[in-house]
Amino acid sequence: MKFYKLLALLLVVSFSQASLAQSFGGFDSYGEGTKSLLTTVVKQLGVSDPDNSVKVKVFDTIDVALEGNWYSYWVGMNDLASSKYQDGAEKGFVQVMLPTNDSGIWILTFNKAKDIPQIIVSMAQIRHGSQDGALSVYNEKKNDTENYEVKNESDKFAFIQEKGKVAFSILNVGTGTGSVVYFNQFAVDL
Repeated sequence: MKFYKLLALLLVVSFSQASLAQSFGGFDSYGEGTKSLLTTVVKQLGVSDPDNSVKVKVFDTIDVALEGNWYSYWVGMNDLASSKYQDGAEKGFVQVMLPTNDSGIWILTFNKAKDIPQIIVSMAQIRHGSQDGALSVYNEKKNDTENYEVKNESDKFAFIQEKGKVAFSILNVGTGTGSVVYFNQFAVDL
């Protein structure tokens, strides 16, 4: 009899722990700004997401852009006055502009075709600073020939690809200043 009581107690504790773990993570644990952003993205893509699992997958892909203090503004297919998508019925594209306090400016682009269970996410991080900072990034990546390939370069810019990935570092230098754009593309399977 003691065995069954112990087993019952262990089951209750196990289920309680699982519930606690679930309540501490996932969509419900995100801040209101993050929830609003993810809800907008999924809605604009025309994806049904009653259990928020798609929002969690999108978050897991873009979470690096949502660290710290940020602001977001999104545009879809019907924002341009001359757009022929003014009825808002067409879905599948949304672009989010995301300035941050600490990690520069992010441009996040989400594309979803109607009959394909996948979202393509393109992320561009724009960093601006000193010429020396940009040249340091350039030298680090150019010298790491195992992982990076210089696709093109001139006196003022360089275009470097991370081998085997849709991941690029695009660098530009001016008099005393420099910019680096990090571009990555990911697939989110639904």
